[in-house]
Amino acid sequence: MKESHDLDLGDGHWLDWSEWQGQRCGGIITHTTTKTETGFCSGAFWLASFTGYEHGHPKWQMSGTFERPTLNPSFMCHCKDHGFVRDGKWVRA
Repeated sequence: MKESHDLDLGDGHWLDWSEWQGQRCGGIITHTTTKTETGFCSGAFWLASFTGYEHGHPKWQMSGTFERPTLNPSFMCHCKDHGFVRDGKWVRA
């Protein structure tokens, strides 16, 4: 796991923003888990506002700021961790 992240969402969750050609396009949410050997799991998401590359994957709506985002819909990790990002914090579903 990285030593630092763009945002500490709390509850063992972190967000790192991703960019493509200078435009913020989405991010990666990393979280703690007991379901992997490393104790961490992560998943990526795309922002609906990103128009630089249409790939057919789901996209998340963002309101707020990049420092305190609210993202919709919820996130369901492949390890079954499920929650929301609300005002820059992780809220379990």
